[in-house]
Parts: sequence; structure tokens; C-alpha cells
Amino acid sequence: MYRKGGIVLFVILTFLLSIGSGYAGPIEDCSEYAKLGVPGQQGDLLCRKGHLLAHNPENKTPIWVIEHLTKEKAEGTLSRDNKFRADPDLEKGKRAELSDYKNSEYDKGHMAPSADMRWDQQAMVECFYLSNMVPQIGKGMNQAIWKTLEDNIRTWAIARGELYIFTGPIYDDGVKKTIGKNKVAVPTHRYKIIYDPNKAEAIASIMPNKNLNTKDMPEYIVAIRDVEGKTGLDFLSSLDKEQQDIIETKKQMDYENEENDILIGFSGNSSAAMSPSEEIIRQKIPTNAKTKNFLKKFISPLIFKSSLLLIFFNLRI
Repeated sequence: MYRKGGIVLFVILTFLLSIGSGYAGPIEDCSEYAKLGVPGQQGDLLCRKGHLLAHNPENKTPIWVIEHLTKEKAEGTLSRDNKFRADPDLEKGKRAELSDYKNSEYDKGHMAPSADMRWDQQAMVECFYLSNMVPQIGKGMNQAIWKTLEDNIRTWAIARGELYIFTGPIYDDGVKKTIGKNKVAVPTHRYKIIYDPNKAEAIASIMPNKNLNTKDMPEYIVAIRDVEGKTGLDFLSSLDKEQQDIIETKKQMDYENEENDILIGFSGNSSAAMSPSEEIIRQKIPTNAKTKNFLKKFISPLIFKSSLLLIFFNLRI
């Protein structure tokens, strides 16, 4: 008994030491976010009220950020804080400063978005630390397609009850561009993985850090293994290997429900949680050779493309 317990304790201590000493709070406070495992062992671990992240002191950006977004959190009503600041728990020279973003072409792009933190004031304040940011193109990206994805995720969380969200930057072939005196690394892409623990379903996306068309969102859907291949991280590591293989190798458009139907939009009880476009496309359609023609005939091309992103998130409430 003591031998087994000692081995477990040794493994935990070794892990904590390997990921750095940048703890913002007791690590046990973030057990909620680490329930599915942490994606990697590099960087300084920062435990926040509303998220858990690993920070890269060389790039001055997070490696990954984890949220556990519940229905109650997604329905929060606090106002946006909007007070960006350097992370007080990181050393100067190893963190981004506000001056690094000044006069750059980039937004301070949230990993864990502020709208997900409207349930708690401390969570709201901490999500504006620059440790939760990467330099991101504003118009056409941070303020458009990426915002739409974040809005969709909150709608899914309200309808499904809870979701785990993993977000972070990708640097294809290494860091090619930096901003500011502290050389904050500009990512080539950003990834987001959304996992429903109740249905064991997931959807993932990789988007280039540039001006994009929101209607093209389905083009950026990938499998979780694609994200792992780009980042070297291991997501959902607490699941058994067989379950990981099933979940992580499929794109959302590979999934159908047990009735062999495709549900476009959401079937939650409250239509107030839906955007106008989601409400328009909320209808059940048989899965057969005529489905695509049906969609093209009765739904505008823009809504048709946007709706594909939602096919996997078929809610059976």
C-alpha cells in the first residue's frame, strides 16, 4: 500500500516540478480543469479561477489553456472587464507587456474568452492577463470568425450542460514573427478543441491567423489528432487509449446520431439561446443522397456553410 502510494506521489511531484514554478494559486484549485489530463509538461502552470494554462516564457504566450464551461457559467451576466494587464505572477522579461502590443497590427487575442467568464468577477479579471493572450489579427479573425466560434461554443454549453475547451497557438515551422521589446511570438494559427464529456463527442478547429470569411468556418474543422500533430500535445489523456482513438481521429462531420439523421442547429428547450441564423436552420433532415440538395435549395449558401460546423453537435435533449 505504502509503495503504491509513494510511487503515485513521486509521479505527481515530478510532474509539478517539470512544468515550472509559475503557480498563481494552489494547484488543487484547478483540479476541475485538469480532469481530462493536461496536454503537456512544458511551461509555467498558472491556475486561475476560470481557467488553467501553461505559459511559455520564451514566446511570452500560453502553450495551452483549458476551460470547463458549464451551462451556469455560460449564462453569466457580469460586464466585460476590458482591463488588459501583464500577468503579475510572471517575471518581467518572461512575460508580455502592454507596450509590446502598442502600435502593432494585432489584437490581444484571448485564449479563454472574457464572455466565458461572466459568472465570476475574479475569473473575469484574470482572463485579461496577457498570459491568456496571443497576438491575433483583429478584423476578419479575432473580431469575426473566431468570435463566432466562441459564441457557438457558449450556445452548445448552455444546451449540453458542460463542455471542456482547449485553446492555444500554433507556430508552423517555429516562430517567424514577434512584436514588441519582449519579442512576443505571433502564431501562424490558433486551435480550439471542444469536448462533451457526457456524450464523449468532440470537435476541433485550426484557423490561420489572418483575415478569414466567417462563412468558411467548416473548412477549418479538423480531427484532434491534427492538432496534436501540429503542437506535440496530448489531449484527453485521462481517457483510455481506445476511447481516445475513436474520439480523436474523427472530424465532426463523420458523426450521425442513432436515428441516422442529421440535426442542423440546436434542439435545446430555449430558442433564446440561438442566433437568428441558428433558429432559421433548426430542422431535422433525413440522411440520404438528397440531403445536400435539400439544404442548398432551402437554406442560403452562407447559412448552409455555417451550419455544417454544427452537424456534430447534435443535441438530443
